[in-house]
Parts: sequence; C-alpha cells; structure tokens
Amino acid sequence: MPGATPPAAQGRPDRLLSFEYVGLLGILLLVFANVSVFYDLYNHLAILGIPGEVRGFLIGIFSLVTVPLFMFGGAFVNHRNAPGLMLLGMAVLTGSGIAYLVVHSFWALLVLRVVNGLGMFCLSASSLALLVWVIPEDKSGQGFAIYSSAILVPFALVPFVMDALAPCIPSSAHGYAGMSILFLPAAAVVLLIMRRRRRVAAEAAEGSRLPSWPEIKQNLARLPIVVMLVANGLYFMNFSGLFFLFKGFAQQIHLGNVGKFFTVQMIIMLVIRTCGSGIFDRMSKVLLLNLAFGLTAAGQLALAYWASPAMVVGVAVVSGLGLALGNPAINALMYLYSEPRLRAMNANLMMMALQLGYFAGPLVGGVVVARAGYQAFFLVWMGLNLASLTGCALLLRTPVVVISKK
Repeated sequence: MPGATPPAAQGRPDRLLSFEYVGLLGILLLVFANVSVFYDLYNHLAILGIPGEVRGFLIGIFSLVTVPLFMFGGAFVNHRNAPGLMLLGMAVLTGSGIAYLVVHSFWALLVLRVVNGLGMFCLSASSLALLVWVIPEDKSGQGFAIYSSAILVPFALVPFVMDALAPCIPSSAHGYAGMSILFLPAAAVVLLIMRRRRRVAAEAAEGSRLPSWPEIKQNLARLPIVVMLVANGLYFMNFSGLFFLFKGFAQQIHLGNVGKFFTVQMIIMLVIRTCGSGIFDRMSKVLLLNLAFGLTAAGQLALAYWASPAMVVGVAVVSGLGLALGNPAINALMYLYSEPRLRAMNANLMMMALQLGYFAGPLVGGVVVARAGYQAFFLVWMGLNLASLTGCALLLRTPVVVISKK
C-alpha cells in the first residue's frame, strides 16, 4: 500500500522478539493455562452434586458468553485501550478463580461461569489487540506460528501437572484458585508495557482511532475476511470434534492408550510451529493452508477405512502436520488481508470463530456418531476439510505484505 512507514516510526517494535511480544506471549500462555486447568470441571461439578444433565451446560456457557462479546465488542478494542482492559480482565479472572472455593450451587456457579467468560474476553481480546500491533508485517507468519505453539503448551502440561499435584491439593477448586493467582505477578508485565509505550513517539491519529460502523460493515463484506473466519471456525470445529470424540473410537478399536495419538500430534505441531516457524513467511500462506486441510482430510480418510492400533501413530503424524500448518497460516493471512487499523478487530473475530468451532465440533460430531457411527463421523469431517480446501483454493490469493500507512 502507498505511504509505507516503518513500524518503529509509529512507536511499534521493529523486531519480532521484542519485550512486548515476548511479554504478551507469556500472558496469553497464562490465559490458556486458566482455560486448560478446568479439564476436570465435570468431575468437580459431580462432587458438588450438580446434576449430570446440566454439567455440560455449565462448562459450555463459559465459551458461549464470549461469542457475542468478540463479535460486537472486539471492534472497540485497540492497542491504546488494551492495557487497561488487560488489567481489568486479570482482576476479574483472579477474583472468579478464587470464588470457586466458596461457590457450590448451580445458580451461583452459572453466574460465576458467566463472569469467568467476561474476564476471559477482556484479557484475551486486549492481549490479541496488542499482539497484532507489535508483530512486524514481514514476520507475520513466524509471529503467529510461535503464538500458536505457545497456546498449545498449557493443554499438554497443565492436566499433567495438576494430576501430579492432586495429592497435595484439597480439591480441584484450590487448583483453579491457585492458577488464577498467577495473574497478579503477570500484571507487572502489563504495567511495564504501558510504561514503555509512553516513551515512544505518538502513533498516527489514523492508526489510533476506533473503526466506524461503515468501516466495520465494509470489512465484513470483503470476501477474504469472510473466507478466513469460516476457515478458522471449520479448523477448530475439526480439532475439537476429534479431541472430544476420539476416546470412544479408541476404545472401539482397542487402542490401549488414547493419549498416544494426541501426544504424537502435539509434538508434531510444536516442533513445526517452533523450529520451522520461518516457513510461514518464506512459503505461500495460501498453499500452506490448502496443504493443511488436505493432510487433515487424508488423516480422516485413514481413520474411516484403515483404523487399527498399529496405524494410529502414523495417522497422528499426518493429521499433526495438517493441524500444525493450518492455524499459523490462517492467522497470518487474516493479518495480511486486514487493513492495519482493523487487525485488532479481525483478530477478535477470529477468536469468536474459534469459540464457535469449539462449540460446534463436539455438538455436530456427537450427533453424527450417535446416528451413524465413527466411520460416518470421519467421512463427514473429511468432507469439511475438502470443502475448506476447495473454498480456499478457489477464493484466496496470496496477499502482499500490508505496511501501515502514515
């Protein structure tokens, strides 16, 4: 775009591994640690005597409450108001985490889960708004590859650590409270970012003002933006459906250790996104995205027709490759397709699509499994991936690097 200006000239970091970027990665890692720590919430609710038919609702309301917030509130979060909103989110999440120690009834837990979701929106939306501001345009692929690796770590480590600490912790609620208290020292990072930002040159007025409603509608009418939101929703629908339904399939084929599949998949994803993060800037991101959906479809086809304990590791490698390439490519493409001032809003719309995918995956997949079995489930999921591949291949072109305007 014309009128290019280096990021540093607008008070933005001019390298990827700046203090702001690393600090925000740490905060986002803590955000997802406070999501993954609830891996045993279903059992905790059972201990409290909450009826089984409403436990899933209490678990899911946390994600559902964030969807309209990301949809309608994400447009009003940018790098200027983000630090204050981050501190508010940390305060709400710390308080709600401690509240699990004393809240035991259904209605009180319902209110608490809603408040928990509000705090998660405040912190994650503002963190993403700052993250897209500090990533240099020419390092977008690598920046989102490292970010997508960082947010995987809590899901691999937190359940393992919490299970190991279980004999020393009176209840799961103490684990929720303990994890939330870690936001207190993390607030110091936000204060440092605020202090550093006050030292830099003032940002251009155009880059700082919030988008107008006509600009928001125009943004949402752009085909690449719509395609990326749909692709992100389908990507996480694919991931969450497999994550929550695979255990039943593993028991059906007599796979002794269901964790083997996800462990191999996670290792592949972490290695590629961390050690090979440079490929996301050197190669066509559209090509990488198409490859991701193609590999994932191949894995689903193998599970549908050739499933056995012996070949599960091979399928985990193939699907891990697909999942590893998909998320960084999707986020980097959305970043590059977006007007610089609308990147924070679009990043939060991507989080909305993520939440919808997480909700729809187990819901739709569960219906398919109940009515037609696991083979039909894998074939439907393969169809979703092939449809995503076709849509992206036909509708997307590799964007040029968008440089912030004066």
